[in-house]
Amino acid sequence: MSTAPVDCAFATALPKIELHAHLTGSISRACLHDIWVQKTARGDSLQLEDPLDAIPSHKVDYDIKTYGLHSLTFPSANLSFDTSPLVSCTKFSDPVMKLPATPIGLLRHAHCSSSTSLTNTNLRFFPLFSSYIYKLCNDLASVEYSTERVLQDFQSDGVVYLELRTTPRSTPDQSASKDQYVNTVLGVLRKHNDRLSSTMQAFLILSIDRRNTPAEAKEVVDLAIKYQKSGVVGIDLCGNPAVGDVRIFSKAFSRAKTAGLKITLHFAEIAESATDLELQTLLSWQPDRLGHVIHVKDEFQKTIQRQDIAVELCLSCNVHAKMITGTYPDHHFGMWRHTAVPVILCTDDVGVFCSPLSQEYYLAAQHFGLNREQIRSMCERAIDAIFAGPEQQSRLRKIYSEWDVCSS
Repeated sequence: MSTAPVDCAFATALPKIELHAHLTGSISRACLHDIWVQKTARGDSLQLEDPLDAIPSHKVDYDIKTYGLHSLTFPSANLSFDTSPLVSCTKFSDPVMKLPATPIGLLRHAHCSSSTSLTNTNLRFFPLFSSYIYKLCNDLASVEYSTERVLQDFQSDGVVYLELRTTPRSTPDQSASKDQYVNTVLGVLRKHNDRLSSTMQAFLILSIDRRNTPAEAKEVVDLAIKYQKSGVVGIDLCGNPAVGDVRIFSKAFSRAKTAGLKITLHFAEIAESATDLELQTLLSWQPDRLGHVIHVKDEFQKTIQRQDIAVELCLSCNVHAKMITGTYPDHHFGMWRHTAVPVILCTDDVGVFCSPLSQEYYLAAQHFGLNREQIRSMCERAIDAIFAGPEQQSRLRKIYSEWDVCSS
């Protein structure tokens, strides 16, 4: 494998593994627009403006205030756009926010005029997703259509293995249950996986929201166990990290673990959710992977390394949502990549931040001086962290071996 610099063509062609992608947050603006057009044409009373106007394609500076997907809000900050030459690593289903070609340009692109610190701000809700996208995708037909489009987008970007995650939800009018929602998503995944032309295999993680009650958490685990042999591979904890006592979910996660489900957790996203008590509780659930891992003290870093827990890192999400101090070169990827744990780059919400996985690898290479061999090795290392098991691991190792031969 060449030690040559990573360019966009290489990052796109490279077989990639995506392990932290929220289904709703991965829906492109173009897909949302198509759903809006279809529903408007048939006379649905949406009372929603066109997604291309509500969520402009050039806007990626969704800080925690506007980042309604995970129900987090912080004071807004203005993004300073760069005027240097632009580059985009991949064609996406809607206009991708192009990135300045030079490192200096990238820094200016991501610079925010607000110096408000994440830890010194009160959280409040801004229902971008609950008041817009959930209202738009409010029936099983739109859930099915949007899931199909999400799969197409990831596959077009060179992803060969995908784990989508979603919180089971019923439709607003209760015409469809949480069970029907999960079954609908799984049906789309199965059709995709069975298609001979599919180069990507996709699986599902069901998420427990921190605002859930123990009874609601139990319901999520019930569904995960029910569909465990139909494409559900794990359980996630997500949602507003500033609310809730995670200890109330210990029984649910223990039951999931006993049932053989894998566990991934949003971990230390903000300082408020990084108390010793919370992190000790989360680690006691014996997670297989941890997401974000931002505000992690040395003692917990050592525990994660000692237990060899894989970490899911989301560069653009953390930068644009102001979840870290600074920009790309300041990201904690720079620390974790020097440890022995599997480090997996992920998109989190590509529909929000418009940075496909190929672009995330390109950004990592640009800002941390990684060559093609290092990027390729990091991709393959993710195989050990997937939830789908030995058969998929063997398939992925074969893909990388064949790709090495073809690219040599």
